[in-house]
Amino acid sequence: MSQNSSRSTIHVLTAREEEEATKAWKKNSMTQCASFIQAFSECASGRTVSVVWACRDLHKAMNDCLHQYSTPEIRDQIRKDMIEKKRNKDNAAS
Repeated sequence: MSQNSSRSTIHVLTAREEEEATKAWKKNSMTQCASFIQAFSECASGRTVSVVWACRDLHKAMNDCLHQYSTPEIRDQIRKDMIEKKRNKDNAAS
């Protein structure tokens, strides 16, 4: 197998790249849900126990949004994108 063809078969990420993918996944969900997070944060600010009932609907909306953008499918897509970038970089270098 030539060196060039071995480069085109990269299909895994290093541990560091996996960590980067996880961070990107979390950042994406936080970015997509920023308005829900902000609304819940404002409601919860200055409260203690009353946050449970006073902010219940906002908490549910925030969690629903986060769950929508924190799926394994989205994480897999981020990984696939990173692998594709890695392949393109390796192909450009050869």
